[in-house]
Amino acid sequence: MGYNIEISFNILKHNNVTEMKKQIADFALDHNCSYYYYLHEYEDRIKFPRNHCIMVIHFDDEEESCVFNCAIFLRQVRKMKDLFIECIYDDEIVCHLIYASHYYLKNVEKDKAIKYSKFKKERSYSEEERIILSSFDKNGSGVVVSSVV
Repeated sequence: MGYNIEISFNILKHNNVTEMKKQIADFALDHNCSYYYYLHEYEDRIKFPRNHCIMVIHFDDEEESCVFNCAIFLRQVRKMKDLFIECIYDDEIVCHLIYASHYYLKNVEKDKAIKYSKFKKERSYSEEERIILSSFDKNGSGVVVSSVV
């Protein structure tokens, strides 16, 4: 159990994809991620083709500092150019989506996006989720939780 973060970047915008993967992986390992893996997404039959590498990075919640390491990792990733945080989720028995980007929500089934939006408006966040979401706050002092998707 723990938190998964999906980060993507456009393969066509980077001269050295291997180096970019290594840089993100090294940073994740420096912050004690449990494991990571890569996916590739190619779509060419749409108006704007997508050629992205998606990294799924797992932080195990059995470690004491898991949440803090995850939040620090997210802050650093947000500073890196051309990286996109697609989603963050808790991977207990049933996937519990904590954060989803607008792009991510546009590309999932419509009923799932509506369900997430409704859930996001009605839910209360745990202390751990607040720490993770605080990495999206510009000054790092509080949690940015928007009810508008």
